[in-house]
Amino acid sequence: MRSIAALPLENVRYEAIGRGWPPIEGWNVRDEFVSESELDVLIDTADCIVIPYRRFYQSGIAIRALESCTPIVGPTNTSLDPLLGKTSRLLVAPGQPWTSAVRFALETGRAPMAQIASSWHDRAIADWAAWANHGPLGN
Repeated sequence: MRSIAALPLENVRYEAIGRGWPPIEGWNVRDEFVSESELDVLIDTADCIVIPYRRFYQSGIAIRALESCTPIVGPTNTSLDPLLGKTSRLLVAPGQPWTSAVRFALETGRAPMAQIASSWHDRAIADWAAWANHGPLGN
C-alpha cells in the first residue's frame, strides 16, 4: 500500500477505513467500525477500492463495489478472478506491482465496472429464468 501511495497522482487521497487497520505511510487511516450506511457512501464516492489481502470474501466489499460500478483492484487467484475475469488489468499477480492496476482503475473510471456489472446482471436473470423453468435439480 505504501507503493500505491507513492504514485504521483494529483487530487488523490488514499484512505484505509475500518476496524483493525494499522498506520500506513501515505494513507489516511481510520481504525474504527463503519456502519452499513457509511460504507455505502464510502463505496459510492470512492474512485477505486483496493483490496490488498486474499481473504475478503466474507466482507462482500467486491460485490458491493461492483453494484456501485466502483473499480476494484485486488489480488489474482481469489474470488475476484471469476468476478472481474482472470485477465482483468484490475487484478494483481503475486510479485507484481499494484501501481499499474491502481493507475488503470483511476484512468478508466467506472465504465469497465458498469460493463462487468451489466454482464453479471444479465447472467443472473438468465440463470434464474432457467431455474424457474426447470427447477433447481433440472426437473
